[in-house]
Amino acid sequence: MNDSDKTPLPDEVLLKAAKSTLDDSTALLDGEVRQRLQQARQAAVSTANATPKSAGTSIMRPGWMVTAGSFAMLAIVIGVGFINFTTELEPSVPMASIEDMPILTAPEELELYEELDFYQWLAEEQDSVG
Repeated sequence: MNDSDKTPLPDEVLLKAAKSTLDDSTALLDGEVRQRLQQARQAAVSTANATPKSAGTSIMRPGWMVTAGSFAMLAIVIGVGFINFTTELEPSVPMASIEDMPILTAPEELELYEELDFYQWLAEEQDSVG
């Protein structure tokens, strides 16, 4: 079986297409940027080749896992931040409403208002009896 008889895997096709696209986009860059990019590529390749890989004990992860994990973590942080910054904090002490102002500023004693729950219950009981 020849190597030419093999059909390329989908990953290989995608890799070749990505490489071709990236190579085409570097043609638009100026010479200094292309040179720095080429140096960075060579440094990355030499570092990858120099890293010893032991069988079965590698702690290296595939690139897509690192990228996917990074994006997932970023999404979680943004979601939590959005939720925290958009929710309104409830006051720990109930605030007096406008309807309560006449009661609070009245010169009369507040005895009636202190027993207001009792009077409401009494009124409900009288309504249900009568």
